[in-house]
Amino acid sequence: MAIQLDLIIPPVIVGLVIILIFRVNSFIVETSIDNRLQNDMQLFAETAATVVQEEMRLIAGDLQISGDTLSYSRVENGIQGTGIIMRDQRNIQIIRDMANVAADTVVIPVNLSNLTFDLEFPEPSTNHAFIRIRVETESRPEHHARFRNDEQTVRAIAERRFFIRSMSLN
Repeated sequence: MAIQLDLIIPPVIVGLVIILIFRVNSFIVETSIDNRLQNDMQLFAETAATVVQEEMRLIAGDLQISGDTLSYSRVENGIQGTGIIMRDQRNIQIIRDMANVAADTVVIPVNLSNLTFDLEFPEPSTNHAFIRIRVETESRPEHHARFRNDEQTVRAIAERRFFIRSMSLN
């Protein structure tokens, strides 16, 4: 019984080409999803930093920083109140408590993995300071296309630094 290689080799070559095409296609899909996630995480980090920056424009007095929580006095439309910016699991939570108005809570979902507030004094004798805000966002493994059954995450960092003066800083 003779083996006819000319009947066996073409289907094997066609099969290998088909496997190669499917593997390249899955790699392209996986890469495009990872690129989208990287862009999304960076956008979330920048959005979180911008939201905190806009909220800090209303700071009017007492300022207290404790890790991932920023408490402050605020004035909005001539009404005195207090505000808190803090991390709530994977979200930023802003609590606004104005006099004569019910407390308002805003939750911004941004996939946080870390939120840090730091107070920096350039000169110890002055009441001028910088507040540095560091926002880290991180995707979850279920956001990824997992063709290789690995646990992946994408992280992004946004950092802002604000100048503050003439305040009671703690």
